[in-house]
Amino acid sequence: MSIYKFRGALSLIEGESLFNNKWGDIPRVATKRYFFVNTITEETFSVTDLHLQKQRRNRVLQKMRETYSRLICAKKISTIIIVAPVKQYKKPADFLKEFKKKLIRNNIFLLGYYWQRDIGDVEFECHYHFIIFLKKIDGVVFNKLFKNKKDAKYEAEFCDSLSNFKGYLKKKELYAPEKKRSYGCSRVFKKP
Repeated sequence: MSIYKFRGALSLIEGESLFNNKWGDIPRVATKRYFFVNTITEETFSVTDLHLQKQRRNRVLQKMRETYSRLICAKKISTIIIVAPVKQYKKPADFLKEFKKKLIRNNIFLLGYYWQRDIGDVEFECHYHFIIFLKKIDGVVFNKLFKNKKDAKYEAEFCDSLSNFKGYLKKKELYAPEKKRSYGCSRVFKKP
């Protein structure tokens, strides 16, 4: 039973002053502050909507790490990190649809994935980071998947340490056009 009760919310942005970020190239900002009260001690605390979004993202990253870290260390699965530009793929689903077809053609089983929208630190280009978990593949199969690197619209590489990359994504701000998601993942993180 929860001991915290919702007390109310306060808008942090007045009227129409919220800048419409239709391109998703500006970090998300907090727009509401939620207040809660402890029903036993009567203490109150508050949290912003942005803080709650980051907390949910971090829980997804933690669940992903708990599911796959041991399997990666034991070399029972393969992990691929992909950077795909938003110019080529307007939605993460566009990339995933194309990529899943490539996996099916090569008889490779997808276990799960995570994606997050980002802005480059150097070129300031919008892109998606994808972490793709597959049943074990070797370098030959990887090269076959990505043999046309000149024609590829995205960059791909093997990943042998999930913790470093997960830490990188955890520190990033949330970027997304208004009413769009900043991150997402497969419904289930399957195991081989």
